[in-house]
Amino acid sequence: MKNTFKQISTLTTFIISSFIISLILLIGCSTSPKPIKPNTLQSSPISEDQTFQAGKEGTANEGVTNVSMQDVMEYKSMKFPLTENPARINSQMTKGIVRLNKEIKRYHDVNGKPPDSISSLVNSGFLLWWPRNPIDGSPMKVISSRDLEDNQSDFGSFKYDILDNSYFQLSFTCIDKEANINTAKENWTTRTVQYGYHKETEQQMKLGVKIKSWMSVMGGTKPAYEVDDYNKRFLYVMCGQLVGFLAGRTNSHYTSFEVLPLSFNDALDNRFFIIKENFESFAKMLKDSGADFRWGFDNNNLYISLDIDNERLMELCLVYGPLLETPSSGGIQFDCSFQDLDTSSPMVSAETLIQIKIPEEYLISIKDIPLGDN
Repeated sequence: MKNTFKQISTLTTFIISSFIISLILLIGCSTSPKPIKPNTLQSSPISEDQTFQAGKEGTANEGVTNVSMQDVMEYKSMKFPLTENPARINSQMTKGIVRLNKEIKRYHDVNGKPPDSISSLVNSGFLLWWPRNPIDGSPMKVISSRDLEDNQSDFGSFKYDILDNSYFQLSFTCIDKEANINTAKENWTTRTVQYGYHKETEQQMKLGVKIKSWMSVMGGTKPAYEVDDYNKRFLYVMCGQLVGFLAGRTNSHYTSFEVLPLSFNDALDNRFFIIKENFESFAKMLKDSGADFRWGFDNNNLYISLDIDNERLMELCLVYGPLLETPSSGGIQFDCSFQDLDTSSPMVSAETLIQIKIPEEYLISIKDIPLGDN
């Protein structure tokens, strides 16, 4: 009962943190929106409700709601744009930026401050993946020397600003959905994702305190900043980054097909690149560290664990059930005991991560990431 309560509490904290971060999306519109590259989207107004229930009675997709089967297959291919619906394109843009926001937060937990730039974040070896532009599949571009509000010349570009030692924001260009629907034209707007403590307002101060108390690692047994040894803390948070990435891809795969992925590569989709040099470096570091990391499935149970120097730093068990019974949670249930699972054959471990051969279409080299225009 104690372990189950602990797992529920950890997962609940993780879900609440994701929800709150989504709530602090601040949306601002440019006074002079500019057109998107021609012929990338259909020009007629598109409703946000152009989705349909996927699957038929008796199939593996039974009970999946608000999912287009065309979208599902596009996420597993290299065809772009991912969708012609501006609302869904904006959703993909936002998900990519919010996930990057979480990784910067984890970097902050390890180093006590956010990275000086996105370039330093990538070149530090910390970041394992990079978001794609959902229009053409290219890597999203970092804008460093111009104001996105004044010059929104690239769809999918974003800017990183540090407001003080623990407060930062990511601003990015996306489609002005309302202008698109009302005028049948493709226009720009700007969104901002913010994180951290800011001393100027009491509300933001309270938010900063709450955020600091959240678990930055899914299944983590303690906040990362409570791990005293730097190398141990770094490895802990890197495993947390890998778990967060895999969790998102696994949930997407299960929500689409109502089956769990069969391998690491089976979980991948075309919404993100994996940074080749950083992934290979982390896989080697994990193997050489002597840590015991496990991610896998025992029937329909997902398990996660990490032991470093005989200390359990990650432990989580989730049950994936019928989507029709748990539509709001994507099939995830909570009645799962880690101790009752067979974790002897994980899908990913400290020993096997280095052996994974990721298909080239999912990889990107650091030199091919547009890290700034200075």
